[in-house]
Amino acid sequence: MIHRALSFGGTLLLLLMWAGMATFVPAVSQTLPPARADTVRAAKVLSWAVEGEADSLDRAIVPVMRIHLSGKQITGAFTHFLTSFGPYEGHGAWQQEEVSGLKRYAAPIRFGSREFEFQVALDSAGMVNGIFIRPANFPTSVLPVKDKEPGVSATDKAAEPGLTERPVTVVTGDVRLPGTLTFPADTTDGVPCVVMVQGSGPSDRDETVGRYHPFRDIAHALARKGIATLRYDKRTFCYRDSLHLPADYDGETVDDAVSALAQAAGQAGVDADRVYLLGHSLGAMLAPRIAQRAGRCPAGLIMLAAPAEKLTVALRRQLRHISQLHGQPDTAVEAQYEAIVCTLPVSYLAFDETYDPIVTMSRLDGLPALFLQGGTDYQVTTESFGKWRAAFGHRGRTEFRLYEDLGHLFVAGQAKGEGVETSQEASVDVRVTDDIARWIHRQ
Repeated sequence: MIHRALSFGGTLLLLLMWAGMATFVPAVSQTLPPARADTVRAAKVLSWAVEGEADSLDRAIVPVMRIHLSGKQITGAFTHFLTSFGPYEGHGAWQQEEVSGLKRYAAPIRFGSREFEFQVALDSAGMVNGIFIRPANFPTSVLPVKDKEPGVSATDKAAEPGLTERPVTVVTGDVRLPGTLTFPADTTDGVPCVVMVQGSGPSDRDETVGRYHPFRDIAHALARKGIATLRYDKRTFCYRDSLHLPADYDGETVDDAVSALAQAAGQAGVDADRVYLLGHSLGAMLAPRIAQRAGRCPAGLIMLAAPAEKLTVALRRQLRHISQLHGQPDTAVEAQYEAIVCTLPVSYLAFDETYDPIVTMSRLDGLPALFLQGGTDYQVTTESFGKWRAAFGHRGRTEFRLYEDLGHLFVAGQAKGEGVETSQEASVDVRVTDDIARWIHRQ
């Protein structure tokens, strides 16, 4: 569930806190024109960050942003840069553009031999609405994939026995996400279909992590058991421009999943009354909200490694666990936590404060559900699994499966607490796909 933060030389970098704007922004050198307006205020904000003037930053930050990002966090992040890369050497020429009524100023900055890009968004009163720092030459725009046929998984091999695949495009407004429909071979009308929703971060339709492709594995295994699937590239994988990048979980995941459910139900060969939603990690956490928002509720939810805690709580726990594995002090945990929280837009944190997946699930009375959990998973632990079971274990047509030897990706062989090993190919355990198929056919 942890969001991906950029790592540079073994350290975490402050990426973004951007109030009311898209998270990823264009590179200065490629798109921003030279500054035409007074840059004194932008330079002052940068100097406060470098010189550790947290109080001055607090007074300059708009209140909605200050709730989750303090001057102390910003100056702490810059101190981290100083200790990691060397002394602050100064900034280059400012560039500027207007975005959503804000003026965004940007300049190259240097710590030791390392060059970065600093950006600050100011409103008409000169108040800070966003602060952003990233390595120079950070990749900025990934448009819909063009190096392969639409709807063809990047990891698909030649046609495999027992299944057929065809391209599909998931459409939400002007956003178009390439995907793959996988069917049993010799499909007859009326097969059930599973729409698959990934975890956090930019993820392709196979939910590729290194050499693991869990969604492809599940799709192919289910096809051989008479079940169709629809999987698609996430918006954060296809688009990283200011126009399409989401500013909250609805834009990142929920809206497109709702569209995918509707499109799956309309596909030839699919039984529209037996369209299921499978979510993994963040996708599972948001599955109740997706079902609630869908015009036509899915026939059931399949929840893989479903978090039952808030993002900020999970983040601290995960960082503490990793620090303990490496013998790092608790102070390192807090520094890393603050640096990562700075990467999250206010809208994500506000959603995290108000959304409760268990409460939302309780409002979907009678909706069948299957919960699957790996016993060695430290990203989403068995504690979350226990909370779901305590809340819904008594409910009819709701089942729980715990695989003691499986991790977050439901691949065997991970020791408890270890990260995901991706250097060797491995597939989702057959017990998982067998349990999913049996559960669907019983409904």
